[in-house]
Amino acid sequence: MKAGAVGDLSVIDLPVQPGTPSGPSRSLIVIAGLIIGLMTGIGAAVVSRAYLQRVEDPASVQSALALPALAVLPFSAEQAKRERAMGNGQRAREPLLAEDEPSDAVVEELRGLRTSLQFLMPNVDRPILCVSGPVSGVGKSFIAANLARLSADAGMRVLVIDADMRRGHLHRYFGLPQSPGLSKFLSSAMDPVELIRSGGPECLNVVTSGLYPPNPAELLLRPAFGSLLDYAAANFDLVIVDAPPIMPVTDGIIVARQASINVVVAKAGEHRLRELEATLAKYRRNGVRPDGFVMNFLRSRAGGYGYYYGYRYESATSRT
Repeated sequence: MKAGAVGDLSVIDLPVQPGTPSGPSRSLIVIAGLIIGLMTGIGAAVVSRAYLQRVEDPASVQSALALPALAVLPFSAEQAKRERAMGNGQRAREPLLAEDEPSDAVVEELRGLRTSLQFLMPNVDRPILCVSGPVSGVGKSFIAANLARLSADAGMRVLVIDADMRRGHLHRYFGLPQSPGLSKFLSSAMDPVELIRSGGPECLNVVTSGLYPPNPAELLLRPAFGSLLDYAAANFDLVIVDAPPIMPVTDGIIVARQASINVVVAKAGEHRLRELEATLAKYRRNGVRPDGFVMNFLRSRAGGYGYYYGYRYESATSRT
């Protein structure tokens, strides 16, 4: 009986070995991967450009900000070497490149900046130039000191004023003591003649920052600062004011409002475009119109292409 029992199962279809896998679909995975990867790459590029990318192209800054580039200063190996020597205690003062290496490429670009400013001067009532930047460390003091020296070499009577009474160090470029300076003049009755000191050449004069006071913004708002600039404008061909940075403190805007020409210094690879836009917005919000910007510390690109090509032009006597 056991052997003769009939089962209740029947074969519906015989199993057949498939030629291709039923899943997953390789073509679908490849297409989906390409689409997702493309979208992710585009999104990352947009985010990087809008929020993370730091500007290095003067043309893009000029186009985005509608502000002319007055000069593009390349990275100077000579300046870096001298700054390292000062850090090692081999130099007692900040290197003044226009004095030490007058044929350096940076100095040549600063001569171009001097020429650009000469075209702007006839359109203003007072020859007062304010040099500032978004933040500290962009090289505004370096530009102010060397531009002052080059202008004095051209026969102009120049006065350079260190109005950064928080971290100003312009006196180091000229080997002068920090005090007495601007802070003492603004906080006490002092004759401007007693404040002004020689910066080396006969035509170059300097006003140092003085000892750092606890209230620099309040001192700059006093009428004495305006009277000093009036005296300087009446007695010098060019007055260069090294102002504090614009974004961290209000001192820079106070100084900029007193100037006739305002130059913004930007360091290549240091700022995002939004930071520069915010800097210009702060200028304009306070009734100040920047006249141009200087791109500093621009390194030449691989292959030698870029805005700085390293051209060098020397007289025949310098090659002998």
